[in-house]
Amino acid sequence: MIDRKIEQIIQEVSKNKRNFKKEKKLVSNGYLDSFSVLLLISRLEQQFKIKINMKYLDINNFESINLIKKIIKGNKKK
Repeated sequence: MIDRKIEQIIQEVSKNKRNFKKEKKLVSNGYLDSFSVLLLISRLEQQFKIKINMKYLDINNFESINLIKKIIKGNKKK
């Protein structure tokens, strides 16, 4: 379920509107650029009610859905 929410958000902010699969590299393959990553971070914070720690603010951390999931889990409010 978390994967689906992440996929929906990526689809909304992506500059490349084609479908993508989890194993694709989102930044390297042109689905996300630096601006869309900033939009993604904002939307993830709103959707999951988290505040993403500065240590994760590297574009390479948003290369895949699995990496994004780890960021969300690492920033969950307790």
